[in-house]
Amino acid sequence: MQHVLNSLNKKGKGAIVVPIGFLTAKSGVAKNVLTHIVDEHIVYGVISMPSNVFANTGTNVSVLFFDNSRKAEKVVLIDASKMGEEYKDGNNQKRRLRDFEIEQIVSAFQNKEAVDDFSVAVTYDEIKAKKYSLAVGQYFDVKIDWHF
Repeated sequence: MQHVLNSLNKKGKGAIVVPIGFLTAKSGVAKNVLTHIVDEHIVYGVISMPSNVFANTGTNVSVLFFDNSRKAEKVVLIDASKMGEEYKDGNNQKRRLRDFEIEQIVSAFQNKEAVDDFSVAVTYDEIKAKKYSLAVGQYFDVKIDWHF
């Protein structure tokens, strides 16, 4: 991540795949990196991906998006973890996003749309208040559906 960030020019954009645990790091290097990319307004988006979408492991990952122009006022957080369809690749179970899901993700990302249980746009101060967590679920309103 340091290499990607240091390689960006003043208006450069980049992205990197990280394990999902990175988004809520509470200590160590990961916490320091989170603090830096939020305090400096470098991070401008996070998409939590479905498991098995990138590799042959079940590790859940997210894609962090950076904008070194640091002009974003809000960070868009998207939970795409429940999307996709499963398929077999040899002996490996994998997941791929369908075209309509990709369109939904891109639209929410570009427009910084708030969609119930899918996406939200939050300020850097809101992220700081949540102890620098970039986990999208922490920003959704809890809804209780009462059935008697």
